[in-house]
Amino acid sequence: NREDQNEENRRALSEMLAFWRQENVNAKVRKRFDPEMQRELPSDYWTRDSGVIFGLYRLAGAQLDYDKLVRLGLPGLKEEVTRRLSQSGNGEKQRDFLSALLSLLDTLTGSLRDYERQLALQLRSADETDRARLSAMLRCVRNLQEKAPSSFMEAIQLVWLYSSFSGTLDFGRADEYLGDWYVHDTDAGILTHGHA
Repeated sequence: NREDQNEENRRALSEMLAFWRQENVNAKVRKRFDPEMQRELPSDYWTRDSGVIFGLYRLAGAQLDYDKLVRLGLPGLKEEVTRRLSQSGNGEKQRDFLSALLSLLDTLTGSLRDYERQLALQLRSADETDRARLSAMLRCVRNLQEKAPSSFMEAIQLVWLYSSFSGTLDFGRADEYLGDWYVHDTDAGILTHGHA
């Protein structure tokens, strides 16, 4: 119910939503369920409903390159996309795609700035027990705006933020892209006995 939408636009959007509720993989697969399957799989809402089993109707899944993410960080990714955007030979669709990637990276960096402001406010009124934890978190979000991760905590924070924006819940082989940071921080005494 945005102010800039008229009745015709709202009707068209409602029709489109109704269409896509039926014209998607989940709906089409569920229509083919026999009564036993309908009983055993009554819901697709595995993040909301309680149940023993849920159907996952994926045709493909996103496998993000987390290793590249923690190696380059947001500034490094932005530099790579900017370089590719400046190359000749990009068609209109490629330029649009690369421009959208830059916009996403700016949005992620803006989110880190928002977290930085929130943490700074919390730090002002924090008691002694929370001060060290909040200070570490504040350093983390500041650093991630400017450079690639330099600690296990920063690498994990960047992976979590990036995956949250992408909507993926598949973290792949986290040991491969976070393992070196864990070893680094353990050897440096930053992590002891599994605690930061």
